[in-house]
Amino acid sequence: MTLTWLVRHFACIVNRISRGGVDLPVSMKTRIQAGDYLVVSGPKQNLDEVTQLLGRTATPIHETDLLTFAIGIAVGLLVGFSTIKIGQFPISIGSAGGLLAAGLVVGWARVRHPFFGRVPRPARYILMELGLLLFLTAIGVRAGSQLVEGVRTAGVRLFAAGACVTLLPLLAGVLYGKFVLKLNPAILFGSVCGGLTSTPALGIITKQADSNVPAIGYAGVYAFSNIVLALAGQLVMLV
Repeated sequence: MTLTWLVRHFACIVNRISRGGVDLPVSMKTRIQAGDYLVVSGPKQNLDEVTQLLGRTATPIHETDLLTFAIGIAVGLLVGFSTIKIGQFPISIGSAGGLLAAGLVVGWARVRHPFFGRVPRPARYILMELGLLLFLTAIGVRAGSQLVEGVRTAGVRLFAAGACVTLLPLLAGVLYGKFVLKLNPAILFGSVCGGLTSTPALGIITKQADSNVPAIGYAGVYAFSNIVLALAGQLVMLV
């Protein structure tokens, strides 16, 4: 169904279209899909008919759906802590991977049924910022003593090796995605974050881009990278 058909049959005006939390340009050729959120103005009788045709009226809700939130976290942790053995190699996506998978499933279901799992934008912002700060704090506290010992024993060579190991694969991935695959920059940077299995980096990129588009490239690459890391760790130990 296009907006042209909707406007002609119900004499209404579509002011806004949101799909998956992203506002779409309002065009007469835009096709309405399941899960879209529309802001429509017009005569009340016509609006009632539009509501019966398309779905139901979305009432403004400012509370967080804590039940869906808690169930998603619990299921994600259970999936993340589960281990599958392929031959002699145990494979696990970890707690972060499990939570990401649960979030993807809930997000997919919410697109089709946008009346559950609501987390208002201010609540999401607080959780993202607080989670990022706690993560960076934990990393700093845990790595501080090792950093001092590493500087004493290896000196400049430690930093040079770390810079090469970190930057060279990162630059290679960016250049390959830009010039060979010709990916959208937002999706490309999200994919690179997934390859690094760095959720905080994804949070910074999505914040700077003011969009969730980088998460499109992050999700699949992150899951694949966790599997590769699990296998690579076992291979390194064997060698």
